[in-house]
Amino acid sequence: MKRSELFFTLILIPVDIIMIAAGFLIAYFIRERFQIIPVTNQISLGQYLLLLVYVIPIWLVVFALSGLYSLQVTRRGIGEIKGIIVSVTAGMAVLIGVIFLTRHYELFFSRLVLIYAWIFAVMTVIFGRYIIHFIQRFLYKYGIGVYNTVVIGTSNEMNRIINALNNSTIGYRLVAQIQKTEDLETVLAEQSINTVICAQPDLPTNLVLNLIEVCEKNHLEFKFVPPLYQLLSSHIRIGTLDSLPILELQRTPLDGWGRILKRFIDITASLGGLLIVSPLLVFVSLLTKVTSRGPIIYSHNRIGRDGKKFKVYKFRSMYINAEHSVGHTWSVKDESKDPRITPLGRILRRTAIDELPQLFNVFIGDMSLVGPRPEQPTYVEKFEQEIPDYFRRHQVKSGITGWAQINGLRGDTSIPERVKYDIFYIENWSIWFDVKIIFKTLLMILRTGQGNEN
Repeated sequence: MKRSELFFTLILIPVDIIMIAAGFLIAYFIRERFQIIPVTNQISLGQYLLLLVYVIPIWLVVFALSGLYSLQVTRRGIGEIKGIIVSVTAGMAVLIGVIFLTRHYELFFSRLVLIYAWIFAVMTVIFGRYIIHFIQRFLYKYGIGVYNTVVIGTSNEMNRIINALNNSTIGYRLVAQIQKTEDLETVLAEQSINTVICAQPDLPTNLVLNLIEVCEKNHLEFKFVPPLYQLLSSHIRIGTLDSLPILELQRTPLDGWGRILKRFIDITASLGGLLIVSPLLVFVSLLTKVTSRGPIIYSHNRIGRDGKKFKVYKFRSMYINAEHSVGHTWSVKDESKDPRITPLGRILRRTAIDELPQLFNVFIGDMSLVGPRPEQPTYVEKFEQEIPDYFRRHQVKSGITGWAQINGLRGDTSIPERVKYDIFYIENWSIWFDVKIIFKTLLMILRTGQGNEN
């Protein structure tokens, strides 16, 4: 089993080399065959192949650092595809830097060919890995290279694990399920076992230690479902305290480097967004001014990260002093019945254009592109008293859009449900999660014409 896993991991390296080279060659021939923009200093194929001398070693190092060659039987699917896209992009960036530093500027004969190379390299590497995994899954069906597994326990977790192990394509095969730890020695004497999974979270510590000792003695992989996984959904990180191993509950992946990366993306994306939509901002500003009396931009106090108060900016979509004359009410789903909203304001809200000034909030650091929607101070005080864990929404910056909003929790909807979605986002944040939310927000606006109103 271990040899099989190592073999398939090692074979990924020559397959990746072939696929990277194939991606670059496809890019070259397409650029040469379909020259939409003529190239005056076209280089020969031989010179272009020189590029691979830089590409392959650089990209293999990047792939290795990204964990694409880790000995992990379960690394499949969307996680691996994300890793390939990120690694190919990083490899291309490093390559461009190397070309610049070594002054091989002739390799920049066409910026378009580099774009093609990036696209086709992603596709060919993914294809190569698909072929390898297809062969691996085929062998799994015949018991070649699988982890023979024993599951111990009587809890509901045991049934879930058994159902997962019955999937013959993941590389594990259930050979025995026992309820008592004492029976493990008997199974080991009768069966060839590679992995032991303890699916009994409340198992006494002394019995768990006995299991670990047996597995260590027999060179077996040991997996354990601890009680913490039933009680907490937070990320758990292993650390040390003066050489003493401890489990640390990490509040959110946005602690540390995650926060820095997210802030960098927010600055870049918000600045680019402001530049792109600037003509629309000017046009809406003029329409707002000529269609109703009052300021163009509406600002209101909201509560953001760490409970700090800030002013959120929107295009004014209500009549001036509307809340004083009509009375303040919670946002409603059918805004056509809200007498406070101007005719232009209804269009702005329906298309989410009224939210565009919040790009400035993102740029200056009050908000993020994605995060829990900010609430007014009076509501925050009320909800913190009524809803457990509501305060956790303020562990991160508020967002223009969020996981709760794209799941239909806008306006007059359940606040506890929103909190659940917001906490899920906070605990499971990633760049890809943000991209998914932004993409679904745009689709939601295009399909239904609904913004992200609280």
